[in-house]
Amino acid sequence: MDTSTDAVAPALETAHRDGRLYAGAVGLIVGGRVAETAVAGADRNTLFEIGSITKILTAAAAIASGVDLDAPVEELVPGLSFADPRGAQVTSRCLLSHTSGLPAAGRDWGPSDPGAAMRFATGDLAHHSFHTDPGEVGCYSSSAISLIGLALQEMTGSPFAELLRSEILERAGMSGAVFPSAADPAHVSWPHSRAERGWKPVSRLADNPAGYPSGFLLASLEDLTRLALSILEGSLLGDLDALIATTAPRWTDHAPSPFARVSARYGLGSLTGTWCGQTVIRHGGGQLTSNCSIDFFPESDSAIVLLTNGADDGTFMELLGQCYRVVAGHEPTEPSIRRRRPEPSRRRAAKGTFLDADTGSLVTVFTEDGDELLMDRGRGPARLEYLGASRWIASLVEGEVPVGIPWDGGAADHLFVWGGLHNRIDPPDVDFDTSPDWLCGVYADSFWDDPESRITVERRDSDLIVTSEGFHSIALRIGPLRIVSGHGLLHFEPDGTGLVLGNATRYVRLT
Repeated sequence: MDTSTDAVAPALETAHRDGRLYAGAVGLIVGGRVAETAVAGADRNTLFEIGSITKILTAAAAIASGVDLDAPVEELVPGLSFADPRGAQVTSRCLLSHTSGLPAAGRDWGPSDPGAAMRFATGDLAHHSFHTDPGEVGCYSSSAISLIGLALQEMTGSPFAELLRSEILERAGMSGAVFPSAADPAHVSWPHSRAERGWKPVSRLADNPAGYPSGFLLASLEDLTRLALSILEGSLLGDLDALIATTAPRWTDHAPSPFARVSARYGLGSLTGTWCGQTVIRHGGGQLTSNCSIDFFPESDSAIVLLTNGADDGTFMELLGQCYRVVAGHEPTEPSIRRRRPEPSRRRAAKGTFLDADTGSLVTVFTEDGDELLMDRGRGPARLEYLGASRWIASLVEGEVPVGIPWDGGAADHLFVWGGLHNRIDPPDVDFDTSPDWLCGVYADSFWDDPESRITVERRDSDLIVTSEGFHSIALRIGPLRIVSGHGLLHFEPDGTGLVLGNATRYVRLT
């Protein structure tokens, strides 16, 4: 491999000069030593919004605290009791490895008082439906990571931000890393997006401690390089294996892309995979216009830190690919994908309608004019081709999309599109009765009541209408107390006191 940054630094500078990058920084560690660093539109101490890279730090704090990873989280957070009885099975290990069964949810906005995280957990998250039984299926959840952060806060009696600083940031030498409320604006590469004549600033989301454990930290190249060195040398966690505690795959390991293999499974606050025969432990982070990554190669004592602001996905992946080739070698040649003919029973098992509960989007798998299996996500049918071992490919206009359909001999319960979980539902009933008056009313966010975010549900003739500020849609019922509208999935609570929007936000009934 080439251990110089002769290819990386020019690529970073070219992207900046061509207007494809507002600011960026890269650090490459090879054999336990910093090989090179490069910056463009920034310096080594410029703070970037590192997004979900924060999750690795939260996992490190959990490991350092000595928390029993197999203890039920309801025992760790006083007052927490899930409405779904499966909540009693949720452990810290489930939360950290995204196998809790909880929805993605997350809170990117809201109040910044000390009790925000507890209100979110008990007044919102505890009321959500579980996607699956805990420990069964990997499904990315920012809420789950926020919940383990709350558990640590309750155990230690320290606010999460203070706990993270004392247990991780100071020990790793990350003196510049801060949460938004403590940042010096002059040292931050604030979000910018491309405009006709250069760049334009993008409004930031409000600071909110309830989301701190899952993805709000600001950090610099200097900070993350020191973190990488601390983890590689064992001074922070002892052994990188501590982050590899996987309980389920992500269902993207079958994707026709080498980079899918480095994020194939969930570890503790991290993703795990392989590259050129090496283990990779990593996480990416995005926050508004940021796109960042930290990648560890424990066998070669190497790491990559890449921070960007304003780079689109193509530019970011081009830069990350350059880094991988320098640190870990060229990606393996992608073998030709051999399509197979699935057995009839497997085809029958895949047919049906599946729901992404977080967004309310539907996927329908069906046959038309013969045995060919098709998939429709609302944009027209796409052909599904079988690759073996529950792996399929959907051929779309924009390219081939990986689809996972786990099968145990009966009808498939789940379907994954690019790793996104969809649960089987009954076929939509378009002629449902909208007469129950208790469905209608005004609902407010249980965590943060902003009048502009309130939802109104009302009946007009034979239609159920869902409205909020600047938006309205007609609802479609998909099961008892569950409807889909342009807002996503709405799941009404049986006692009429509230609803859950997109399995991600709980609303309480006002009128």
